[in-house]
Amino acid sequence: MLGQNQIKIYEVSEISTRIKSDIKADKTLQEVFVRGEVSNFSVVQGNAYFDIKDRVSKLHVVMFSVKKEVEEIKEGCTIIVHGKVDFYVKEGRVNLIADNFYVGGAGEIYLMLEQLKEKLRAEGLFAIEKKRPIPQYIFRVGIATSIQGAVIHDILHALSSAKGLEIYIVDTLVQGENAKESIVHALDILNCVQPDVIILARGGGSIEELWAFNEEIVVRAIRNSKVPVITAIGHETDRTLADLASDMSAPTPTYAGKFVYERYMNAIQKVMESTKKLHETAVEYVHEYTTTLDFLASKLSKNELWRSVQMQISHTNILRKSLNNAVLAALTSKKMMLEKLTISLEALLPEHILKLGYAYITKDGKIVISGKELEIGNSIEINFVDAVIDAKVEGKEVKEWKLEKVSRKN
Repeated sequence: MLGQNQIKIYEVSEISTRIKSDIKADKTLQEVFVRGEVSNFSVVQGNAYFDIKDRVSKLHVVMFSVKKEVEEIKEGCTIIVHGKVDFYVKEGRVNLIADNFYVGGAGEIYLMLEQLKEKLRAEGLFAIEKKRPIPQYIFRVGIATSIQGAVIHDILHALSSAKGLEIYIVDTLVQGENAKESIVHALDILNCVQPDVIILARGGGSIEELWAFNEEIVVRAIRNSKVPVITAIGHETDRTLADLASDMSAPTPTYAGKFVYERYMNAIQKVMESTKKLHETAVEYVHEYTTTLDFLASKLSKNELWRSVQMQISHTNILRKSLNNAVLAALTSKKMMLEKLTISLEALLPEHILKLGYAYITKDGKIVISGKELEIGNSIEINFVDAVIDAKVEGKEVKEWKLEKVSRKN
């Protein structure tokens, strides 16, 4: 029989504290995904309490300050819970402290996304030190997005006051089966054009609608880009792997456009300041040179003075002519750029386009963007520049078009 001095007798709290400490020390238990069937679900004062179980065991779950729609959780449904394992010392019970949950297929998609994220993170694709700096001065911007959506209009509206900014747009699929290849192709095209920065953008949506921006080939294309990439995907709450890989993640497409606009205006201001400084330096140089000539002239004989003056006058005239030519060339360049921009803007006026022989179709007073909106028998209006023709759809053949060309605006 062992003596009393050889037996260690623990207090209950000691064992409980040790269990809690061991659980906390296990890093694998501090961020886990657990799948199970819901039972005993309740919400008390904004906190959710329920069990998740399988055929063998069950685990108590606590979710504090519930922010999601907990109505999605039904008794008996299967969910995936994300959180950390903890030990509640007072009751001697293991809890899963949850911070998020996913019902049905959404959970599987999220798990897939997390696995890919960890793989790419381990390769260093999201590392801060690998991100390219966004240029302080931007004169050329490339935009990869769908020209059919509102996003491109939001960006161009933000850039509308940036007269002279070169804009290159590549029409890009941003959703659907072929979207990932389209995004990669658009980035390749813009890398050939070599703008100062690329904006990759689309509007908000569900995780399924934004999935193209979570594809591995898209993430790698962003990191392999020679040109810095700004992502502007969805709303501020949307976060894709493309955002993690990009050199800058803008909260909205409009914000990305305003950011580029500010960098462009800073560049223009810098050019104007440099031009002004150059002009002042040139004027100062001519003044000093003339003063020196006057001084030397006073030291020369009449004949030498005359020859020297003639030479210096000739040299001064050459300098003045060179300066005038440089200023004239700069003004001519800006004038040509302004005329080119004016022509480009006028070409985009609806009246101008219609005069070229184009027309647009409306149905019930609304513009028809795609033939898929029309059905046989629909009444439509064909709008020409000088008349509106009433018509009816007699037949329909759906065609898939792929647009892969660069639109250039000066």
